[in-house]
Amino acid sequence: MKKIMITLLGSIWIICILGISACSSQRSYTGEQSLYDGAPACLIGTLFAEIEKNPILEILYERSYMDMAAAASRQEEGPDVMRSIIDRFGRFGYAAVDSRNQIDMSGAEQVMEFGRLAEAGEAAAITMIVVSYEGSFTQYDCRTQKGAVDIVRRYFRYESGTPGHIQNKSTDSFPADTWQYTEEGYLLFSGTYFANENYVLTLSEGTERTALRVAPLDETCRELNRKYIFPLVGYGGNNIFLTDWNEKDFGELDLYDVYDICYRLKNGEPHAYTADDSLTVGAVYNIPQEEFENVIQSYFPIDCETLREDAAYNAEKMIYEYRPRGFYENDYAEIPYPEVTDYQENTDGTITLNVNAVYPYEGSSRAFSHSVTLRLFVTAGFNIFPMKSRFHKTAVMPGGMQSGLQKRSGKLFMGKTSAKTVRTTQETGSEMI
Repeated sequence: MKKIMITLLGSIWIICILGISACSSQRSYTGEQSLYDGAPACLIGTLFAEIEKNPILEILYERSYMDMAAAASRQEEGPDVMRSIIDRFGRFGYAAVDSRNQIDMSGAEQVMEFGRLAEAGEAAAITMIVVSYEGSFTQYDCRTQKGAVDIVRRYFRYESGTPGHIQNKSTDSFPADTWQYTEEGYLLFSGTYFANENYVLTLSEGTERTALRVAPLDETCRELNRKYIFPLVGYGGNNIFLTDWNEKDFGELDLYDVYDICYRLKNGEPHAYTADDSLTVGAVYNIPQEEFENVIQSYFPIDCETLREDAAYNAEKMIYEYRPRGFYENDYAEIPYPEVTDYQENTDGTITLNVNAVYPYEGSSRAFSHSVTLRLFVTAGFNIFPMKSRFHKTAVMPGGMQSGLQKRSGKLFMGKTSAKTVRTTQETGSEMI
């Protein structure tokens, strides 16, 4: 097996030695005990690591899928359903977390103990479950011996009309190239594996890059992240959190990115001003002054004079010219996601959020960080928009996101677009040049 270096930042963690080396009896849980019949908690998560068909997990997977489907039919939103699913896996001795790392991991102490034993070169095993919001499950069966970690990854999906419903759609095994616990509370691991389908398409091995939050995160931080940072804005296709700006100096902030987000807030869906299907054509739209200003000013603290100076405003026609970000600015599949890790309530009534960009693709739980200051006010039922953002540059930055840092200066494309037939966008009545 491949020898790897395992980093354990013990000073950051409070390690509870439960799961693997020191087995404790599983407590009784009404209505579910029959699934494991009182077996020790550590055995539930490890004895089945080499068994392809695990009846306990299959029952838990199916029950979890049914819970998600029922919640979807009731149009329930929020983290409560996923939290109950993660907690259930924990009651049966499994380390489990959701695929977006939005719920505290169950069985986190087992993961920490596994890492301690791996670092010490001892033998250990653990099963970790990642639950997706689409109703699928990824199961990582991990073994360590003499400092090396080997992983079997199984992907399960619910399929109606099939025996047992829960089907194992793929199984891949690989030695971990990296296995690291970070100061930010994440387990990061990676490896390569051979998959027939992947090799036929790309003539290369498959790559696993996974980031799982092990340390718990303050629920207020999670709620602030859900309401004001992600998925409202995020890092894809905009520079709102990737440059320094404030209410008095917008700097390199792209007001067209602000318009995109404010429009979605106001109307509940994206606008129709999209990039042209042809890569050789640069679409430019004429948006009526009243529409453009009303959308932005509903959520963003900017006056008409400043807006007209900074954006591509045509006073004669009373329109704003709008150029969508091109495909080259949006076409990167792997981007970090934001995570609020701390916050401060300021004396002036504002709140400042400290945010880390978690970037599994590059094996980083803090690719870069930024702070966002919000003045919370209510407009049309929403509490939103940042009044200040400060970006803290670091060495790890997605190549495709560099274009997101660039400001679209509307004045550069006003009157400089090649002549094309003007057509009306039916959804808005605006014109596209």
